[in-house]
Amino acid sequence: MEQRQINVLLVEDNPGDARLIREYLAESVMVSASVTHEIRVADAIAQLNEGRFDVVLLDLSLPDSSGLESVNRIIEAVPNIAVIVLSGQEDRGLIISAIKAGAQDYLSKMDVSSSSLDRAISNAIDRQATMIERDVLLRIAQIVSSTLTVGEVLDSFAIEVGRLIPINRLVIAKVNPEDGEMFDQFIWGDKVPGWDGVEDRPRSNSGSRRSLEIGRGMIVDIDNLAPPDQFRGFELAAAAGLHSAMFAPLISNDEVFGTLNVKSRRKDAYGPEHLEALERVASQIAGALRAADLYEQALMWSQEKEHRMLLEAEKWELERVNQSKSEFMSTVSHELKTPLTSITAFLDILSRNRPGNLLPKQIEQLAIMRRNGQRLDMLINDLLDLSRIESGQFSLRFDPFDANEMVSELAVSFEPLTQAKSQRLEIDMADNPIWVKGDQARISQVVGNLISNASKYSDEGTTISLALTQPGDHLRIEVKDSGYGIAEKDIPNLFTLFFRVDDATTRSVPGTGLGLAIAKTIITMHEGEINVTSELGVGTSVFIEIPGVMDQAEAEAELAATYRPMIPHSRLETLDNVNPRAA
Repeated sequence: MEQRQINVLLVEDNPGDARLIREYLAESVMVSASVTHEIRVADAIAQLNEGRFDVVLLDLSLPDSSGLESVNRIIEAVPNIAVIVLSGQEDRGLIISAIKAGAQDYLSKMDVSSSSLDRAISNAIDRQATMIERDVLLRIAQIVSSTLTVGEVLDSFAIEVGRLIPINRLVIAKVNPEDGEMFDQFIWGDKVPGWDGVEDRPRSNSGSRRSLEIGRGMIVDIDNLAPPDQFRGFELAAAAGLHSAMFAPLISNDEVFGTLNVKSRRKDAYGPEHLEALERVASQIAGALRAADLYEQALMWSQEKEHRMLLEAEKWELERVNQSKSEFMSTVSHELKTPLTSITAFLDILSRNRPGNLLPKQIEQLAIMRRNGQRLDMLINDLLDLSRIESGQFSLRFDPFDANEMVSELAVSFEPLTQAKSQRLEIDMADNPIWVKGDQARISQVVGNLISNASKYSDEGTTISLALTQPGDHLRIEVKDSGYGIAEKDIPNLFTLFFRVDDATTRSVPGTGLGLAIAKTIITMHEGEINVTSELGVGTSVFIEIPGVMDQAEAEAELAATYRPMIPHSRLETLDNVNPRAA
C-alpha cells in the first residue's frame, strides 16, 4: 500500500507528548508525515502562513492560548486547514464545541495510538477537502450563475478554483459553432508571450483539442511532451515558466462545447485528485456557460432582427420621402413649364422687330431674356428627367440613327454658344455614316451636355474637339477641351446628383449638377460607359461608348419597316363608304 505524503504541524508544549506523537507518526502505515513542531499558537499561525500543511495536530493547553480559543485562532487564520484537537480532557461539551468551531476530529491523549492517529489524520484531510470542495463548488455556481457575461466574474471564479487546484493560468476555450474551430474565450493569470494576443496563431492549443475529442479530462507534463505540440502552445507556455497543465471538457446536454484548462508553474503539480476536482468544476459551470452562450446568441439575433426592422423602416421612410420629393419636383417642373412657354412665345413676338419699333438696347435686353429663358427651360427639363428616373418612368426608344448626322446637327446648334466666346468646335468623324441603334434624342442630349460643359469651363478663344470613332460594334464619342480641368479627388463624384466642383472658377459658371448624373443614367441604360480624364489647368476629356453599331442596309430596312407612311383616305371616299346613297 502506497503511503500518503503529508505535512503535519504539531502544536504541543509538552515535550514528552510531542515526542510520543512523532513516534506514532513514524510508525504509520497509511501516511508518511513530515512534522513541524511549535509550542505556541502565534508561532503555529506564522508557520501556516509561510508553508503548506495538510493537517494541524493542536493541543488545547498552550502558553499563549487555551481551550476553544486555540481552535478559533488557528481556523480564523487558515480557514481551509484540517484541525485535529489533542487533549487530556474527556469533556463531551468541549468535544462538541471544538467540532462546531471547525475542528475535523478530537482525540484524547490517553487513547492515542499509531493506528488511531493514522485513521484520524487521513479522515480529517479527506473530510476537510470534501468540505472545501463542496463550499468552493457552491460559490462557483453562485458566481457563474450570477451573470450571463462570464468575463465579468472571471477573477472571482479563478480565485475559487485556486482554492481546490494550484493554478497560475486559467483558460476557458469554446468551439466556434460557425467553423468548428476552438478559440480561447477567457484567459486569467499568467500571460504567454507569442500566444496571447497573436492573431495568426491557432485559436486554441492541442491540449484543448485533444480533451474535446476524447470527451474527458487529461493531465499534461509540459516539460516532457511526446509527441511535441504541433501548435507550439505548450512550447511557449514552458518558455513563460509554466510546467504543468490540466484539461477538462465542458459538457452540456451531452454536447462537448469547450474545455476548462489550468496551468501551474510547479512541476508535477497535478495528480488524479486534482483532475477529478477540475472535472467537477467543469461540470458545475458547463450549464451556466452554455446558458450564457445561448443568451448571447439570442441577444445577437434579437439585435440583428431589431436592426433589420429599423433598416426596413428607414428604407420605407426614405422611399416615401423620395417618392414625395419626386412628385413635388414633377409637379413644380410642369407648373413652371406652362408660364415659361408663354414667356418664350411673347419674347418671340416682341423679337419680330419692325424697323424703328425697338431700340438697340431693348433688342439686347430681349436677347438676354431669351438666353435666360432657354437656361431655365434646360433646368426644368433636367428636373423632369430626374423625376422620371427616380420614379422609374424614364424610358428610352431604340431606333437606328446616323451618329454623324446627329453630331453635325449638334455642331450647328452650338455655333451661337461657341461663337459668343470666340471658341472653335473641331469635329473629327468618318465620311461614311455610322449607324447605331439607340435613343437618338437622349444620346444627343448627352453629347450636347458635354459640349456645353466644355464651352462653359473653358476660356475664350480655346478649341473644343469632338471625335467619333467606331471600335468594333461600338460607337465612341469623345469631347475634349483645354479648359480649367478637374482635380483628381473630384472626378469620382462628377456623376453624383447635384455635385459641383467647389472652387472660385466653377462657382462663377451657372449649373445645377444634374447634367452628368442624367447623362450617366442614359448611357448606362444603353449598356454603355461614360468616363472622364482631366488635369487641372490642362483640360478635360469625356468619352462615351455604347454598343449597337449596325450595317447601313440593316438600319435602313429597320427604319423602313418601323416608319411606313400612312396614306389617309379622302373624306369623300369615307362618306361614300358610310352612305352608299350619296353616290
